[in-house]
Amino acid sequence: MPHLVLDGGLDGELVAADLAGERVSRWDDDHTTIRLWPTVPVERTRPVQRWLAELAHRLQAVGAGAVRTTNIPDEVWGDLDLSVT
Repeated sequence: MPHLVLDGGLDGELVAADLAGERVSRWDDDHTTIRLWPTVPVERTRPVQRWLAELAHRLQAVGAGAVRTTNIPDEVWGDLDLSVT
């Protein structure tokens, strides 16, 4: 399942306001995970992986930490200027 894990948690209300229309399912104090749930075949396509990376970029703009881990190839998100540990 394509995903990105960012360091740190986020203020759910702040994120919901910034990501209007996106479904936010869970926030944790230790990390924030971005993935589709439930697992669907379309998530393995490059456009969907790019969309997940763009969400990570938007979350970093409102306070999420660096990308801790991801299984999405660098060429999909490398131009987004994501902070990565």
